[in-house]
Amino acid sequence: VELRDGPDASSLTLDYIKAVREAFNTRNSGDFILVDDATVLKKVGGKRQQVPGSLTAERITALEDFKKKGEMYLYQAPPDLPKAVKALSTAESKYRAAVAAPGADDKVRKSYLNVLINLATAHFMAKDKDSSQEVFRHIVTTFGKDANVDDFRPDILEKYKEVLAEMSQMPKGSIDVVSTPSQARVILNNVERGETPSQIGDLVPGEYSLRLKLNATTTLLHHVRVDGGKTTKVNIDLPFESHLIIGDNHVGLSYKDLSEVKKRFVADAVVAARPMAGVNYVVGIGVFENKLLTYVIDVNKNSIIRTSMNKVPQVGLSKRAVNRSVRAIMGTAGGGGGGAWHTSIPGWVTSGAGLVSLSVGLAFVGYLDQNSVTVYHCIDPKENCAVSEKTDPANKPVINKAQLDYEDEIGRNSTISAIGIGLGVALLGAGGYFFYRQATNTSVASLPFGPKAHDPYSVMPPQQFGHARSVFSLGGSSGH
Repeated sequence: VELRDGPDASSLTLDYIKAVREAFNTRNSGDFILVDDATVLKKVGGKRQQVPGSLTAERITALEDFKKKGEMYLYQAPPDLPKAVKALSTAESKYRAAVAAPGADDKVRKSYLNVLINLATAHFMAKDKDSSQEVFRHIVTTFGKDANVDDFRPDILEKYKEVLAEMSQMPKGSIDVVSTPSQARVILNNVERGETPSQIGDLVPGEYSLRLKLNATTTLLHHVRVDGGKTTKVNIDLPFESHLIIGDNHVGLSYKDLSEVKKRFVADAVVAARPMAGVNYVVGIGVFENKLLTYVIDVNKNSIIRTSMNKVPQVGLSKRAVNRSVRAIMGTAGGGGGGAWHTSIPGWVTSGAGLVSLSVGLAFVGYLDQNSVTVYHCIDPKENCAVSEKTDPANKPVINKAQLDYEDEIGRNSTISAIGIGLGVALLGAGGYFFYRQATNTSVASLPFGPKAHDPYSVMPPQQFGHARSVFSLGGSSGH
């Protein structure tokens, strides 16, 4: 999944996801099965879509372009019905989210109705009765029984009225909405309908657009199907959906900063993996504060098992960062793919050598301290001139061969002690650096944050593949 530092996508993050995916596929020898973007989007996104934060002039122009493209295929001579259905279906999805956005006015709603009318016409002309009737029902659930359908062709209008008459005779259905946390405002087809938990009844069968709002938090737009005489249950996790990003061709999670990533990503990754039967790892990749982050989540243990954090330039891609990201993802299967700080062999070797060197230096310091003497003038040269420091130092030291030999020994030992201590400190510093690099680049230590373990989440048995494999999701924009 894409890790996004805010509501908007980062082209740099998407470029890195693409590069990591390509490098991963090159190195993967069958130890992992990578779930493709289309499957991730279908399973995780489900019947939900992103609501624009605002309707800018640029976004409205893009909506009109989608609409015009579908109309062009529909009304050209001869009409290209397959392309018209595809283009108008895309326009319908874009407009459905747009009418739920802040700032959506009657003009946007009217354009949406026109798109639905044209889509129903395209299905009808393609002799797809079921699809055209489904669009008719959607017009009724979205705009009501009194929707202005004057733009319908006479033959299409007749079919629409038939569906409207059928729907009026159907038993009504209801939606039962609960949320975590509760007391969120329920907005059904852009009309506020109370707070959660809530049951909304007397609904004609069809598909509805539902979202929740709690303070500044807004969920995705849910497409909820209502059947006559039945209650559709909807349970929405607001904290998760406030971070979830449903793109056109990939899934992401949005956070305001790195601290929020550490606080929320484990829980969000586990929830995102629930509909993905067989997935046991979720990988998150994103550029935060000029660092390429890679997190590998074990959804069965609810914990981060490997991470990578590498500084990257603001322009261009760092091949070194890509390689370290791939090693973090693949772990030991990736050929030396990182470890916790204590798995650094260079760290242990240099630290061990540093301890030995430091011990030698300190030993010589101790030797000098225990054998510290001062040589003084002797009355009788035959007497021992090496007298303890406690002797009255008033006498002048004698300069003779014995004293000079002793002073040479003291000098040698002092040099050895200084070299040993200096080298030991340097080697211990180098060992600490190696441990730090190992911990910050390709760590495999489980981190303590995240939810506590609860029910297991769909793990595909290895025998379904013929041998033991790991399955995880790595979302990204393959077409970027």
